[in-house]
Amino acid sequence: PVTSDIPFIFLTAKASREDIRKGMTLGADDYLTKPFTSQELIQAIQARLERVKRMTRPQVAELDSLRDYINLTLPHELRTPLTGISGYLHILQSGHRTMTEEQMDELLSHMQRATGRMTTLIENFIAYSQARLIHGDMEVRKKLQEHSYLSDIVGLIEQEAHEEAYYAERLADLQLDLEDATVLFYFEHMQKVLSSLLNNAFKFSPPDSPITIRSRVDGEEYVIEIIDRGRGMTAEQIASIGQNRQFERAHYEQQGTGLGLAISRLIVEIYDGTLSVESQPNVQTRVVLRLKRLDS
Repeated sequence: PVTSDIPFIFLTAKASREDIRKGMTLGADDYLTKPFTSQELIQAIQARLERVKRMTRPQVAELDSLRDYINLTLPHELRTPLTGISGYLHILQSGHRTMTEEQMDELLSHMQRATGRMTTLIENFIAYSQARLIHGDMEVRKKLQEHSYLSDIVGLIEQEAHEEAYYAERLADLQLDLEDATVLFYFEHMQKVLSSLLNNAFKFSPPDSPITIRSRVDGEEYVIEIIDRGRGMTAEQIASIGQNRQFERAHYEQQGTGLGLAISRLIVEIYDGTLSVESQPNVQTRVVLRLKRLDS
């Protein structure tokens, strides 16, 4: 209910040890017995409000970060592909009568790529918002987990890996070493996680460098590792995952929002799993997923 987070202070004449324990067991945040002074009541209220403030501070900071991203970064991210599409349309409109078929095809390809970037951006933003809402609602998470059962995870990893490698024109760079298991995960959510992580691996590593995907059973967990030999990340960049900003965008001029890792971590945590990143700048990045097994 909407009032569940409001602190409750029990004011009563029942002062026995049993009464106090019963009141706290029923959910009271504090228990004041009569007679009490107005100063004692004010101090109790201030203490409860300060506790609520401490508990909500991380959520407020995260919402502030998301708000800044929406206000400052998202408009630029959307404007970049839109500006490209608008420019290509202007060229087509003014010069299509004199263009060769090859020139027309090239312009249309540029427009298609720009449209694809914008679609990915919008889908990532929606996915992040939805994952954020589910992540913070334990009741929804519990219901989702009750109906999540992924039995052919190797097949899904292979499918997503080959698809991302194909689009990156790097099928020869793909290295797979997979063990199967049944895990606690919703199919579409795992699809999104793998797609985001593999897209990053191919995007931020040079052609002809290997992209390695390994999976194995480790006790009650299923471990997936994705390793690329690209530009890597600093400790500061790893710590900033989830803060809605693109790493060194101005230097690398990469299209995208940098939300892929943040989305993936949120989704994995919805299923009580973990996502960790180990990296050496300009050497390699290793992303490790630890998921709950259902066949252990």
